[in-house]
Amino acid sequence: MACLYTAYRCKSLESDEQKGASHYSDDGEYTLCGKTIDEHWYISDNTFTGEATCPKCARIDKETNLVQRRKIEKKRNGKSSN
Repeated sequence: MACLYTAYRCKSLESDEQKGASHYSDDGEYTLCGKTIDEHWYISDNTFTGEATCPKCARIDKETNLVQRRKIEKKRNGKSSN
């Protein structure tokens, strides 16, 4: 299932020039591989059509759907999935 957001880290706060791999995000706050998206990041796509170059994000996106990822996120944060 494709993620809503595709984001990448910027080389500086003054530029949107990409530094490193592009990542998937369901919520625009965290990447699928667990990185926090902050002011050093640029959301390059929010239409479910972006391509991530981060191998971990691509694998997680391919192997899970949004509901499964939400359950994993709740467990990671110590919340019950009931």
